[in-house]
Formats: sequence, C-alpha cells, structure tokens
Amino acid sequence: MSVIGANVCPECGALRASAQARCWLCERKGSAAIGAVVNPYASPRPIGENSPLQFSIASLLLITTLVAVCLGVFLQSPGLGIFLSVMTLPAVIRTIIDVAQRKRGGVGLGVIGKAWSFVVSLIVVVAAAVAAGVAFFTVCSVGLMAGQASGPGPGAFGPDPFVWVIGASGVAALASAVGLFWLTRPRA
Repeated sequence: MSVIGANVCPECGALRASAQARCWLCERKGSAAIGAVVNPYASPRPIGENSPLQFSIASLLLITTLVAVCLGVFLQSPGLGIFLSVMTLPAVIRTIIDVAQRKRGGVGLGVIGKAWSFVVSLIVVVAAAVAAGVAFFTVCSVGLMAGQASGPGPGAFGPDPFVWVIGASGVAALASAVGLFWLTRPRA
C-alpha cells in the first residue's frame, strides 16, 4: 500500500484538483483525507448512492420485459400495441421518478416494490386518460349545445364555433390530466 495525497481520488486513483467536490472520472462525492492509505491496485468499489442515475440488472430486465410485451402485442394487433405503448410510457417514467425519489429518501425498492410502483403508476395514467376524456367530451358537448342554442348568425361565437369548442375541450382535457398527474406525483 502507498500513501496518496488529497489530489488523488481514493476510489479510482484519478488526479483531481483540491477544490473539486467530485471526482471527474468516477463521480465519487467527498474528498480523501491527506495521507490516507489506499491500495492503488484495488478495483473500484461500487458507487452505490454516489450516482443519481444508477439502475440494477433487475430494473433493466423489467423494462426489457415490458418492451417485449408491447412489441408482442403490437405484432398481433397493431392498434392495441400502440395503445398499450402510449399508456405504459408515462407509467414507466413515473415509476422511474418514484423509485429514484424513494432511493434518495433512503428507502430502496426491490423487484416487487418496483412492479407495484409500476402498477400504481399505470392506474394513475389510466385515471388521467379517463379524466381527460371526460373533460374533453363534457366541454365539447356543452360548447356545441351553447352554439346550437344561440343559432347561426352574426356575432354568434365568431366565424366557426366548432374550432373554439374543440380548442377549449383540448385545454380542459390537458388541464385535467396534468392536474391529476400533479396531485398523484411521487413523493419521497
């Protein structure tokens, strides 16, 4: 073993400036004490909590399985495969955020916990899609009934009431979906 100064990372042995808080090579946080005894030939230890974007092989296999299921459904029924992919993508993103926040909070999730987090995220995505659909059709129906009640003529809703109703319905649908995602966002 040799004595290495504070300008060398204790994890990987890379040279670094004394003012750096992280190693530029292995992204290790913190600094080594001056005169620490380190084996320069030792393999680097796992970075664990030092890396914010780290995933396990189990997570990779879960994502691969989900992609394989979506592709299999797409090959059998393209419409259903597209629908399944559109519904699972936000659920996967929400699950990744949930797992990262729980890990940052000190609570790691295993494979079963990640699967349950995905199921909950999928339920939230389905609920947001239903809320967006209900908001769209409600505003669309009310707007079209109001347009029909006022009748055609000058000053009735502008040049084309259908365009305004569809626009307002889209805004209502987007607002309800974003609001539901915001209310059910993962918290640490």
